[in-house]
Amino acid sequence: MRTRLRSGEPAAFRELFDAYAKVVYDHAFRLVGSWSTTEDAVSLTFLEAWRLRERIDSSVDASLQPWLLGIATNVCRNVRRVARRYDGALARLPAGGVVPDPADEVVTRLDGAEQVARGEHRAFPAFPQEIPGDRHRAIRESMMTNIQYGQPNRTAGGLSPAWSPAWRSPPRPRSPPWC
Repeated sequence: MRTRLRSGEPAAFRELFDAYAKVVYDHAFRLVGSWSTTEDAVSLTFLEAWRLRERIDSSVDASLQPWLLGIATNVCRNVRRVARRYDGALARLPAGGVVPDPADEVVTRLDGAEQVARGEHRAFPAFPQEIPGDRHRAIRESMMTNIQYGQPNRTAGGLSPAWSPAWRSPPRPRSPPWC
């Protein structure tokens, strides 16, 4: 069987698995202590056995069980080391708490956008108190009638939506570029 395994014969490897899978499983379970991790360790053990098959000494006609259990021990040691590193990395992460699910906010925004598109949404934002009454009225009327930003000049009595005093002052004279 050792010669057949060394040459890579699939049937010989199937026989090896059938003969030693239970023994390797029991050994790995004692080392790891978790059924799912043990199954992974058994799979990795036989993958390593396939990878290392050329190291089998075909001149000796002894059991392959010690060789497989040695591979299983090393695999279980690696699995435990990876789990320790993973747990350590998780422990080093800052405690962020529970992150809220943004789905409700997204649904609310999309629903509001659909209402605005259909013309059903009439909620007005709160205006600052320092806006003069006529400008406040122009902005409110432009919002009620769904007028675009540049249109209140023509439709709301010549009032501009930009109510800053700088818009009302005349332009300053500019110096010629050669000065």
